[in-house]
Amino acid sequence: MKVISTPSIPTGPRPFKYFESWEAYPSFAPTVHEAWNSPIDGNPMFRFVKKLAKTKLALKSWNKEAFGPIQLNLSNCKRDLATAQYAPQMNPRYALLMEAENIARPTYLALLSQEERFATQKSRQLWLAARDSNTKFFYNSIKSRSARNSISRLRMDDGSLSSNLKDIKAHIIQFYSDLLNWKSYSAQQLPPPLNSVTAEENISPCAAATEDEIHASIRQMKALSSPGPDGFPVRFYQLFWMLIKDDLMLAINYFFMKGSLLPQALMDVEWDS
Repeated sequence: MKVISTPSIPTGPRPFKYFESWEAYPSFAPTVHEAWNSPIDGNPMFRFVKKLAKTKLALKSWNKEAFGPIQLNLSNCKRDLATAQYAPQMNPRYALLMEAENIARPTYLALLSQEERFATQKSRQLWLAARDSNTKFFYNSIKSRSARNSISRLRMDDGSLSSNLKDIKAHIIQFYSDLLNWKSYSAQQLPPPLNSVTAEENISPCAAATEDEIHASIRQMKALSSPGPDGFPVRFYQLFWMLIKDDLMLAINYFFMKGSLLPQALMDVEWDS
């Protein structure tokens, strides 16, 4: 399989992304709570997946209303601030003009901070200290990551190049399914078996996880590391643990009881919503 990256070619709709900067808005948490508390029928695992999907849709809609295009809003606010700062010079006795500057300045600074946090997270430069203002560097990092991570053309098994997004996805899935399929390996290629464990030793790994174990694992993970297919990073689970923990534990225990996950087709539908 040979990948040829050409960022100028469209790669399909953008996936959902969770941004830490949302958390500063008062309406963010109520939006999550309202979406998560929507009644859902079905088994615990289905309910958890469906609640994530509903929360994602609610946040996508909320993001358009509360944030909008960050750079456009910042440009407009910068223009308004410049106007407000220039007006008192023409009429210094007009107190309302000075008040307009006092209103425009904190709005502009808040948008600057919002843009910085947005760019920091997208750049994945986690080694930098929080609140380190270097927005130009972050945007250059975003462009670099986008160029490295994009797959716009792929050489197929027959030697032809394809830029069709569906064909590329299907080929990648098939390639790694064949590569990681244990049935494709002979007994001689498999590693030697490990020493068997006793029945007593096998009890702990097979037991259902406790709430303390799951919570401890989540707390130890990097908050803004690569998210799952649903687009939610660990930060979401850390921040809303008290809200989601009951549904999460029911879903995990359901897995241990049934020994199976939801069908992949259902998962794909939920994440693509």
